[in-house]
Amino acid sequence: MAEIEPSFENINRLKVKPTDGELYLLHYLVDNLDSEYEVYFQPFLNGDMPDIVIMRKGAGVIIVEVKDWNLNSYKIDETNKWHVGSKDQVIRSPFEQVFGYKSNMFKLHISGLAEKNVMNKQFFNILKPFVYFHGETKLGVDHLYDSVESSIRLAKKSLNNDFKNQNIDNNSYNKKMDYFDIKIRQVKRDRGISIYEGKTYKLLEALKQDHILFQDDIYDEFKRYLKPPYHILNQGIDIKYDVKQTRLITSIPGFKKIKGVAGCGKTTILAKRAVNACKRHGGHVLILTYNKTLRNFIRDKISEVREDFSWGSFGITNYHSFISQMLNECGIKLSPPQDYAQVSAYFDGIYSNESIFDEYVDDLYKYKTILIDEIQDYRPEWVKIIRKYFLEDDGEMVIFGDDSQNIYNRSSSQNNSALVRGFGRWESLTKSYRSKVDSPLTSMSKLFQSEYLVSKYDIDLVDVSPTQFSLSFDLMKGIIFSDIADLKGIYKSILKYIKAEEIHSNDVTIISTNINFLRKLDEAIRIETNEKTQTTFETEEVYLNLSDKYQKDSSELRRELENIRGSKKFSFNLNSGLIKVSTVHSFKGLESATIIYILLKEDEDEMVYTGITRAKHNSIIFIQDTSKYLNFFKTEPDMQFDEIIHA
Repeated sequence: MAEIEPSFENINRLKVKPTDGELYLLHYLVDNLDSEYEVYFQPFLNGDMPDIVIMRKGAGVIIVEVKDWNLNSYKIDETNKWHVGSKDQVIRSPFEQVFGYKSNMFKLHISGLAEKNVMNKQFFNILKPFVYFHGETKLGVDHLYDSVESSIRLAKKSLNNDFKNQNIDNNSYNKKMDYFDIKIRQVKRDRGISIYEGKTYKLLEALKQDHILFQDDIYDEFKRYLKPPYHILNQGIDIKYDVKQTRLITSIPGFKKIKGVAGCGKTTILAKRAVNACKRHGGHVLILTYNKTLRNFIRDKISEVREDFSWGSFGITNYHSFISQMLNECGIKLSPPQDYAQVSAYFDGIYSNESIFDEYVDDLYKYKTILIDEIQDYRPEWVKIIRKYFLEDDGEMVIFGDDSQNIYNRSSSQNNSALVRGFGRWESLTKSYRSKVDSPLTSMSKLFQSEYLVSKYDIDLVDVSPTQFSLSFDLMKGIIFSDIADLKGIYKSILKYIKAEEIHSNDVTIISTNINFLRKLDEAIRIETNEKTQTTFETEEVYLNLSDKYQKDSSELRRELENIRGSKKFSFNLNSGLIKVSTVHSFKGLESATIIYILLKEDEDEMVYTGITRAKHNSIIFIQDTSKYLNFFKTEPDMQFDEIIHA
């Protein structure tokens, strides 16, 4: 008998009861699979909730989408689009939906899979998708697919006649024929993974053979997401909250907005409030960011909370990934343009469409608590969408932000009006806990705010009034360089300071705004030190491999790189034990004991502020000699300029 999670007893207690098809298939699987198998019902994967997931250690994973549909009401056309009802409404194919779950496993949920798959496409086969049509028979399924295959054959026959009669040129004929060949392959693929009551045995056979690529580390990563561990009180640490923080960590229904300077403890407050919300109402808590790399940082902050709670209670993801997941969940059909240059604008419109889920309101999961970080990076429409569709009527919604880190140039007047309307007055946090109050790092951040940011935004300055006597003095060094092409000089200086100050690799993060430079720098450090690193982007070796592979297809290269970067950001871990290399964009909201910031001439105010406020103790800033901020740092009394690098 297979292990099932949650138990049937708990499944029957769910507010949304399982369908007849889901319940039938769960019992069938548990009764017919042995104890090596694990069966999960609607696991909560940062917003994704696939119907059934089956896993066997050493063999792989199955995702099953269950549909209690009468297939007589559905048809598939020759383009493999699904239609339903007398009005012939186009809907998203259930196969697109289950493939969407599979894709998200690689891109969002399971650390390292995206990059492994780029280097070896066989990795994609460790996860097998199926669609189960409950109550259907072989006759019903065959009729559905025989009909579409017949339509495609007729379309190809018509195309051949047009070509024979010279009604179409050779190039157009070949393109259309290739298109129909692709569609017939898709239809045959979908038919092959269609399951009905007389064919459920295929699910029992799919994982019988071991898969050489489904190693224990990948199994463990799947297990961590499918069956989150329970956090117990003594796993946390004793966090001291000040008076204002103590008030803001209390979870209550309603709306609130909280802003504060870098290092003021916004994420600490968010984490404790999330746990308190979970304990208050017992439901899922949705935590949204803009920056993908914040996911594990927020998880670490939640882990520090001294309370008992289930990790399965929290969905932590960024806005765009969450909306994409919900589009897939609802089966909303998207039609992005073929021209890759237009894809971004198309999806911008989708993500900002305030009526996108109007026809699916009853299908959406509503949260009692939604917490949004980095609100300065959001658009007003995004907040309205989250509030309109995903928050319960008596729910709690809190937004957190810092205009000083507005690195995406959102309109500040917009942020202070439409974006935050209905959330009450701002709660302001001005004390920075990232460094000690008498730290030169704290003083420098306030001086930078005063000189470059106060005139742009309605922000609160860092409170640097000392509250206790301390002799602490953080390392602050400035190094002037001429050209980022002087890679060797830069990385040798970096290694020199790390060695001289005896800084542990886990405490070092290198940031800059030029990803091409960072990729080469990362490669040089790995070769020089023979140590692994962790990055928010692909390695130079992977980049060169992909560039060679897709030298004639730049759009496909960009897609592959986006997939890798998204996955790397979601799995980015501040406590990996490795030197970390990241763009400033990806490191916004995070912190490190030692920050090495390569400040380039094109970096602007918000970017520089974000870069210089990531350090907790040591700040080493490489400043390009043509940067307009050079004089600011040279006049900083606590910064030592002791080396100049020339290209």
